[in-house]
Amino acid sequence: MGPENIWTVAIGGGASFIASMLYAIGGTEMSFGGKKWLRRYLGTFILALSTSVIALILGAWSWKLILIYPCLIGGMSLGYGGDTTGEKLIRRAVFASGVLMACVVGLWYVSCSVNGWI
Repeated sequence: MGPENIWTVAIGGGASFIASMLYAIGGTEMSFGGKKWLRRYLGTFILALSTSVIALILGAWSWKLILIYPCLIGGMSLGYGGDTTGEKLIRRAVFASGVLMACVVGLWYVSCSVNGWI
């Protein structure tokens, strides 16, 4: 593992940790008055920014990576609670599909790049 890989792992791990903490803090009512903007906008921005920074370090940045941010905002803005089990399952499936769109964008980026899978 070269030094550039150590930095990419550190950036990705640190950003994931910070975004997870913001997601948890933004979802609680006790801390910061339940500021959902922390998880919807700031946490997702950190994840999307870390993706772009890692791509820049590896020399593989593309405009497609910008599309990860709105996908994450959409996913993190959707509610996932409900009164019945069926309602919870449906809402959580919609929540997961919103977040997974960021993964689809990432796969689209990788598959359409010069050094991609295809």
